[in-house]
Amino acid sequence: MPARLAVDADTLAVIMTHHYRYDVPLVRALLPLPLAYLGLLGPRKRAGMILAELAAAGFTATPAMRARLHAPVGLDLGADAPEEVALAILAEMTADRAARDARPLRDRQNPIHG
Repeated sequence: MPARLAVDADTLAVIMTHHYRYDVPLVRALLPLPLAYLGLLGPRKRAGMILAELAAAGFTATPAMRARLHAPVGLDLGADAPEEVALAILAEMTADRAARDARPLRDRQNPIHG
């Protein structure tokens, strides 16, 4: 459970339970933490429902919390298989940590490194 996790500003986390009833308390526990990145597997509508349920219970996500929440998680790579979904998630995490927009390198005008 999140209470036992040692997190800091470099911690990246993804909630992937596939069960709404488990996702709600995990989002509630992890969202206020100083994570670098928090992803939530599932559709955008589901994330909205979770945030609405938390708000109805008295928990309001700040703009900073919402900015850390990536829902749905991952880049649009056309991922379907589990390993492809994992790649899409890792790619988004990497781009987010590097403050990049994850567009193709051929479209980048500036040097790749630096």
